[in-house]
Amino acid sequence: MSYQDASTYKELIERAFQAREEKNYGLAVEHLRQSLAGSIDIHLKGLIYTELVFLYKEMGKYLEAAGMLQGYVAENGSVLAPSLMHQFTSMINYLQTIDQLLKKADKPEVPYSQVPRLIKLRAENILRE
Repeated sequence: MSYQDASTYKELIERAFQAREEKNYGLAVEHLRQSLAGSIDIHLKGLIYTELVFLYKEMGKYLEAAGMLQGYVAENGSVLAPSLMHQFTSMINYLQTIDQLLKKADKPEVPYSQVPRLIKLRAENILRE
């Protein structure tokens, strides 16, 4: 199966969003990763990576999300707008900080939707310092 075909990208992405709606985050990640396999459009990749970050956050896999974004930035950083580079770098730092704070609170791998507001605020404050 070739992922170069636009209809295949669309189908994989549609399957990913369907899996996300069903809260089957692992399957959604699998479909999105498959759609990345043959993609050469960095803007499409950026959108897919953004969705993957959401999914990994809901799976409580903050360091995986940060590592994946670091790979994208390393691969595409030279062609990304400075504002987008800043946004991705901030997100990487935020994800790493959330992971550290959750481990300190003895709540590792908590889905992002269940992370206490105080921890989210503390992570944001740490990044501002």
